[in-house]
Amino acid sequence: MKTILAFFSVLLSLLCYSQNNVFTITYTTSPASCVKGSALLSVSGGVGSIQLQWEDGSFGVWKNGLEAGNYYILINDSAGNDTSITLVIDPQPCFLQGAPSFSPNGDGINDVWYVGNIGYYDEFLIQVYNRWGQKVFESRKDMEGWDGKWNGQPVPDGTYYYIAEFTDKYFGKQKKNGSITILR
Repeated sequence: MKTILAFFSVLLSLLCYSQNNVFTITYTTSPASCVKGSALLSVSGGVGSIQLQWEDGSFGVWKNGLEAGNYYILINDSAGNDTSITLVIDPQPCFLQGAPSFSPNGDGINDVWYVGNIGYYDEFLIQVYNRWGQKVFESRKDMEGWDGKWNGQPVPDGTYYYIAEFTDKYFGKQKKNGSITILR
């Protein structure tokens, strides 16, 4: 039943029995990715006011900035009934986004090609090759894009190929490749 996709959530409903009453707990989670995960809980049942305490000591029904992992939550009401649940925030890759084309013609619009989201990784390497397999660009720096030049000279219009190698803390070493078209 649990399917995690980018920008989708998991909605689960639980019946948790306390000493004298039943708490109904519904929660929605989002996976930990580029912007980390989150959880929203709704609790009904119990007697009087209901309090939710997270394992870090904070209180509330909403929590964001969650790394992937298990989170313990204690739920109690004003009559002293209590129960607990463990939420799971699943990891999800932060997808790289490279524009399919750019126009390094000096007009200040779309003159540099960047790989989006690469800065979320601690270790990465971007390499761009021409159709003959010659490396025309390489970077290990976040926000250092390719200006369409090789050895200080503009490369011809056409299709180039990139390889992005990066290390994801949940999924290990990853590689993505694709093509870029230069249009002036």
